Amino acid sequence: MKIISVSSLLYYVSDPAKTQEFYEKLGFQFDKSKDTVITYVNWFSIEFRRTEGRTATNSGERVNVKVDNIDELYQRVQSNKIECEGGPKDVGGGVKEVTISDPDGYKLVFFSKK
Repeated sequence: MKIISVSSLLYYVSDPAKTQEFYEKLGFQFDKSKDTVITYVNWFSIEFRRTEGRTATNSGERVNVKVDNIDELYQRVQSNKIECEGGPKDVGGGVKEVTISDPDGYKLVFFSKK
C-alpha cells in the first residue's frame, strides 16, 4: 500500500457564510450547501462546516497556498482590508510568503517561489 495524495481538509467554523466571504476576497471560489461551504483548487478541497453549537477550534493548523505572484496577493489582501502578519517575507530559497488568519483563527500561508 502506498499513499497517493491528500485530497481535502475539513475545518469547523462558527459562521460558514462569513468564512466564505473572507476566502472569496482572497480569490477562492465556492460550492455551498446549508451548513457547509467547499472551495476547490484543482483537485484539492477545503470544506468549512458549521460547528453546530461548539466553539471552532484552531489547534495550530496552517494551509500553505502557492500563488504565482506574492506581491499581487499582498495587494489584494491590503485592498480588502484583511490583516496579515506583515508584508511579503523572504524565507530563503527564493520563497516569499504572507501569513494571514481567517475569521476562526486558521492560518493561511500564501507563498511564491522564484
